[in-house]
Amino acid sequence: MDKQFGKKWEKGVLASLLASAMFVSSALSIGAEESERAVLGEFGIATDYMDKTVKPGDDFFTYVNGGWLKKTEIPADKSNYGWFSILADQSEKRVKDIIIEMSEGDFQPYSVEQKIGDLYTSFMDVDTIERKGLLVIAKDLQAITNLANKEAIASFMGLPALSVLSPVGGWVDVDIKNTKEYIFYLTQYGLGMPERSYYLEEDEKSQALRQDYSVFLKKMLGLATGLPAYSPEIEWRTRLVMSFETALAQYHWSPQKRRNRDLTYNKMTLVELMEYAPGFAWGKMFNTAGLGDQTHFIVREKDALQGSAYVFSQVGISVLKDYLRIHYLSTNAAYLPKEVDDARFEFYGRALRGTQEQRARWKRGVSQVDEALGEAVGQVYVSRYFPPEAKEEMDELVENLRMAFKDGIDNLSWMGEKTKSEAQDKLHKFYSKIGYPKKWEDYSALRIGKQSLIDNVKS
Repeated sequence: MDKQFGKKWEKGVLASLLASAMFVSSALSIGAEESERAVLGEFGIATDYMDKTVKPGDDFFTYVNGGWLKKTEIPADKSNYGWFSILADQSEKRVKDIIIEMSEGDFQPYSVEQKIGDLYTSFMDVDTIERKGLLVIAKDLQAITNLANKEAIASFMGLPALSVLSPVGGWVDVDIKNTKEYIFYLTQYGLGMPERSYYLEEDEKSQALRQDYSVFLKKMLGLATGLPAYSPEIEWRTRLVMSFETALAQYHWSPQKRRNRDLTYNKMTLVELMEYAPGFAWGKMFNTAGLGDQTHFIVREKDALQGSAYVFSQVGISVLKDYLRIHYLSTNAAYLPKEVDDARFEFYGRALRGTQEQRARWKRGVSQVDEALGEAVGQVYVSRYFPPEAKEEMDELVENLRMAFKDGIDNLSWMGEKTKSEAQDKLHKFYSKIGYPKKWEDYSALRIGKQSLIDNVKS
């Protein structure tokens, strides 16, 4: 699945999770440097970070963390900061060292080392990115221009490699009412801003953000079409795109409503979905997304998807094409020239999140490799920072916890025997996932080179 159609299997999750694990195990890990242990400090409560002028009964959070809050400044490239941020930074530096070794070495073609090194090299080669400009996506932009009807547009929205927005998104997960099977969950999607209130609220902050978003839309469409960003034509075209997104937002559920488990489980066949939400070529999209053989789906926000299909059916083809152009550039901004990348950061980083500075290029390059080839990097990471001895200790710790829970359940006076049996059965089915998998992911089919970053990403 791609970014828009699925909860993408997080390729880079392994190395990131290892970073968090290091918070617990770094003092135990064989081979961890003494300087790294010192960063984490000793086990126990860091009393220097407390603010004892505050009564714990009045504000316990400030009592415990007030000193740290007063002394600590949020880095310019972050919107928030804490211990997990510190751990992530430590992991990022370690992963950077691994990746740079791969990028500077001479490895066998098609080996994971070659792929790691070349992907990072292509991300860091900003001179080539600037020189090629938007020519690297000219074929994709032309493909959008060539879309002849709404069925073709719906089909295009399902292409995994392009990661464009569409009125519906989703992911594969266990069917919560039939846990022996996986199923595809369909969910409301398609907004360039986080959720419906950003489009509909009339407070001063929301209005200011919509103005900033409008500026962003103009920049993206101007770059995609070659027209001046503040020309009258771009002005009215982006207004139509904004109107389209606002119409979708009016049907979207609020975050609070989306948390209702009963409301968000609606199992339907494709035929039922097409009858319930006409106006959108569901079958065309599913076919290009690789979902054409699925017999059932779980629709989360049922009437929101119905409304989105209606909005799609009413909007003009030219508006949908501009919507695709804008969000295609936006989604791929990090792989395109600085002008595109900066325009995206100006809205999503500075205006929306309050981040004052774009993350360093090398940090984003590390994240890119971690996302695409996370388990390949993870194998090296594990060999350096999480040896078998540390994993054995963590596995033992988890097993001790399991036994403690088992004894605790047996000795509960308020729980009946049948409930205890069910609880023990559930506990028995738990299994630990510590550090790394038993079987590493195979990247042999992936083709990576140094010459084209966007092609690497699309592969």
